[in-house]
Formats: sequence, C-alpha cells, structure tokens
Amino acid sequence: MKDELVIFVGDIHAGSKTALAKRFDLDDGDIYTPSLSQDWLYVNWQALTKKVKKLSSGYRVILCIGGDTVDNHHHNSQQVFGTDVDQINLVVSLLLPLATMSDRVYGLRGTEAHTHQSGQYDVKVVEELGGECEYRYRLDVGGKLLDWAHHVNIGRRAHTRGNSLKALGKDIYITALEAGERVPNLVMRHHVHLYDDISDHRIGVRTVTCPGWQLHTAFTRRIDPAGLPSVGGLLWYPRLSVVDAVIYKVADDPIRKV
Repeated sequence: MKDELVIFVGDIHAGSKTALAKRFDLDDGDIYTPSLSQDWLYVNWQALTKKVKKLSSGYRVILCIGGDTVDNHHHNSQQVFGTDVDQINLVVSLLLPLATMSDRVYGLRGTEAHTHQSGQYDVKVVEELGGECEYRYRLDVGGKLLDWAHHVNIGRRAHTRGNSLKALGKDIYITALEAGERVPNLVMRHHVHLYDDISDHRIGVRTVTCPGWQLHTAFTRRIDPAGLPSVGGLLWYPRLSVVDAVIYKVADDPIRKV
C-alpha cells in the first residue's frame, strides 16, 4: 500500500489584482495581463506544482484546497478583475495540474465575502476539479487524524501569534476528550495568509496555519501595515508525522533614503 502525501493550498483569491493570476482571456473578450507581482506569484505557483509532481511519485496524493479560491464579493473595490465566471475559470485552470496528479481532491468553504453565500463558489471550483467541499473535515489519513477548516483567529503581532494556535490546539483537544472523540494529530487552518506551526507535545496536537497566494491589499495594509503575508503551500506526510512548508519569501517594502 502506498503512503499518503497531502498537499495543502488555499487563499488563492483568483480575481484579486494582488493575488495569483496568469495571462487569461476574460468574458468581455479582453485579455487580463498580470502585474509584475502577479508574475512573481505565478512563477512560484509553477515551481510548487513542479515540486509536487516530482515528490508525488510512489505516493497516494490527496489535494486539500483550503477555501477562498476566488475574490468575488470585492467587486466594489479596485482590487478585483473579471466576472464571477472568469474568476472560477481562472482558479480551476491554476489548480487543474495539481488535481490531475491527485488521487483525491477535497475543498473547504471559505469566507462569504469572497466566495458568495455558503462559500458556493468554492464548492463550484472544487466540484469542477472532481472533488467534494465542506466547512470542516476530520480525515483519517495514514492512521493520523486531521482536523481541517478554513477560518481561524490569530494575533497579527508576531510575538503573540503562537499563543492563539496553542490555545486552538488545546481547545480542540479538550473538546474531543469531553465528547469521547478521538484527538486530532494535526489541526490545519487557512484564512490569515500567515504560516505558523505550533506543537504541544503534552497533548500530542500540532496546529498549523497554511500560507496563501495573495499579497497586501488596501485592507491588510490597514490592519497590519508592517506585516508580510506568507506565500506557498504545505506538504504533509502523515505516516512520518512530517509537515514540509514550501514558502516563497515576500519582499518587504523598499528602504528609501531621504
């Protein structure tokens, strides 16, 4: 029996002018030309796809798409391009190579502000890729239990961020014990566009937040102007209890001499 390799990607926000995109035919007959920062994201997306293809040989590959695949409901701002269908078609084309090399595809319903009521555009994207989409999964993969959902709250300050993840792991641990349920080995979350990885060896729970594929927007500039988003994906080898973070370093704002 083959060991499993689980690929986590999420928060692609296709249709955002600060998120992953490629040259793409729009519904109105125009061609969307990505910015330099979007070109950088796409080069790294291709690198991640190539890396997964190389590493996937001999594994049963499971693709986990972590929600917020499109950026639909921000059409009243400057940051969005394309129709709803354009955005769905774009992200499906981006994810298709990963889905094609995967044995199973799962997806999460993300934020309604991005993916419409009940995350229905996430559902549409994942179904087009041959998968299924829910709000939360508990998956037994290679004998390890994964608790996987989109939303999470964490501190935006670097020195406090781990506290929230440690608290989340403990909350899930206590809830499982009180319900007489199995305790997850890995808790995976998305939404915050920040990578972090906290293990509490006393309770045996590891809590991780997955990187995304969107750079700063006007909104994130307001809530965390000095912070840098995390870009990349995560590879989980459950039988080995290994989580490999594939991170592409985002450049900080330039220093200007005056």
